[in-house]
Formats: sequence, C-alpha cells, structure tokens
Amino acid sequence: MVKDQHPQAAKEAAANVLPAWLDAFKVLLDLDPQQDISGEHWDGLEIRIQIFKVRRLRLCFLWGHFLI
Repeated sequence: MVKDQHPQAAKEAAANVLPAWLDAFKVLLDLDPQQDISGEHWDGLEIRIQIFKVRRLRLCFLWGHFLI
C-alpha cells in the first residue's frame, strides 16, 4: 500500500486533503435530494451513491474487513 511505501506522504495527504474532501462530501449530502431527481439528469443522485460507497469502504478498511 502507498502508506507503507510512503508513510510521510500518506500522513500529509490524510491531514491536508482528506478533511477538504470530507467537507465537500458533507456539503453535497446536505443539499436537498429532491433537486437530484427533479430534472432529466440524475447525476446528483449518482454522486450521493458514490459518496456512500466511499464512506462504507472507508469503514471496512478501518474495521479491517469487508461488509457484504
């Protein structure tokens, strides 16, 4: 894994980049979901789904196993 080969770079990325991504995810999830499905394009809904997948995957890695 990257963190094993480059531990300092992984720590810096986790400290600097990860909080900004998590804040962006929170902003996107705080938007009204009705807006995501009211028009022709449901891209916002797909983004929400991907955010939840990332959050679930992150939890799996933290717990050391995969939830199926």
